[in-house]
Amino acid sequence: MNKIWLFLMTSVLFWTCTNSSKPVEDTPETGLQLVWKIGYSTYDWASYAPPTVLQDSLLLYTGDGNIHCVTSDSGKLIWTSSYRWPGFMHKQFVFDPVRLYGFSGSNVVFGLNLENGFAVWETELDSNREFGYYTACDEESYYIGTYRLDKRKTIWELNKSNGMITDSVVVNHFPGWLAINETRLYCGSGLYSGPNLTGSITCYTTSGLDS
Repeated sequence: MNKIWLFLMTSVLFWTCTNSSKPVEDTPETGLQLVWKIGYSTYDWASYAPPTVLQDSLLLYTGDGNIHCVTSDSGKLIWTSSYRWPGFMHKQFVFDPVRLYGFSGSNVVFGLNLENGFAVWETELDSNREFGYYTACDEESYYIGTYRLDKRKTIWELNKSNGMITDSVVVNHFPGWLAINETRLYCGSGLYSGPNLTGSITCYTTSGLDS
């Protein structure tokens, strides 16, 4: 008897709650809202360097081989570089507050003005060279690794303001990537040893490039 009474009371209570409840009003969606959208060409595996955000602009390295700068609030084009096929094989843009640094072809290194995309300086290194995957810069210098067809491997130091070569060191490893702090330059490389792939990291002083 008690069980039947309890079942009836529960049923009445459930019916009362479901019929007295109000429908839930739709709430406005929140989150990411589309502001602007532009299209640009890429390579089969996307562009070498991903878009990079500056203070109020965005750097794009596109499939046509050029560098473009657009406004970050509207996507409006600010400038396009005059370089064809700049080699951003280091997978990132390297820049400071006033210039963008990179390389074009097999032997040209450049510094671009970030405001207008014009070349501030260009420097030619030895011919028949392929550049390393990464470069680096500190307050005064821009560093880049190269690999020549005769297997001569070099790390170069260039003055950021004028592009003059201030130092270089011939190394016995391929300068695959570079990283830097105030007093040290770190270079990573892959070494082939028998059937196995191994890697190494070499540390240099930024003054004199001594390992």
